[in-house]
Amino acid sequence: MTDDRLAALAAACRQVQLDSQGVVLLRDHANTVYHLPQADAVARLSASRNLDQARTGLHITRWLTAHGFPATVPLEIEQPVQVGAYVVTFWHYYHQADRDVPPPGELARLLRHLHRLDLPPYPLPTYQPLDSFSHELQTSGPTILSPEEYEFLRQQADTLLRAYANLHSDRGHGLIHGDTRIGNLLWDGPAVVLGDWDSVSIGLRELDLVITYQGTRYGRSQADLDEFTAAYGWDVRTWPGYPLLRDIRDLHTLSAPLRLAVDRPDVADELHHRIYGLRAGDHSQQWSSF
Repeated sequence: MTDDRLAALAAACRQVQLDSQGVVLLRDHANTVYHLPQADAVARLSASRNLDQARTGLHITRWLTAHGFPATVPLEIEQPVQVGAYVVTFWHYYHQADRDVPPPGELARLLRHLHRLDLPPYPLPTYQPLDSFSHELQTSGPTILSPEEYEFLRQQADTLLRAYANLHSDRGHGLIHGDTRIGNLLWDGPAVVLGDWDSVSIGLRELDLVITYQGTRYGRSQADLDEFTAAYGWDVRTWPGYPLLRDIRDLHTLSAPLRLAVDRPDVADELHHRIYGLRAGDHSQQWSSF
């Protein structure tokens, strides 16, 4: 938790008249997420270049909740707030009370609901695979990677993006969440809500499905996959495009490690471990979260 982020958070809270006393760091990954216990709220900080992304996330969650979809709820204040190098959004805090994360079937049911919705009455971006990865590779890659690692990742991204341009969907294009990890589910009492709408866009619906299956990298069980498949009603692994989206997701998950590895040796070790497995073509290699 860096001083500049805390200063930006405090300034943003003052601007919207929220109490930032006793702030607790919840997560530092693609975004930095804080609990504001005095306001019973969550603050999400990201780079200021993501201002449009933050606005879209606020718009879509308000639209979704108005249409009965269980998305996380932003606070009814004037936001996002831009402070220096950061953009800040504020959200309702969901008390988890040390409960386990919701099961994969809950995510599948939410995605089945989401994928049946019409498009919202305002434009959404088209999903651009590997955008964040490419940015982090160019920004942090030369510092943390060997020349051989850097060139491998650059060439791999180019190859995958060329193939993606010719990919034909089975499920069609429509509204997608874009980052449907189990970790983005939250308990809301007995119900479950889906959060982290930074990647919401128009894209292949298969993009929302492949993430759960790629979770075998982190120890996701066959029982989890079976539960997810049954609840959604279709197995993306039967689709010819699955290996391509799996490989794209593998590269995408290097985005945060590339950024964080500059200052964290443990993340750097994990990043090099993953790249070694990718270069070896080892799709069963196990990865660690951080």
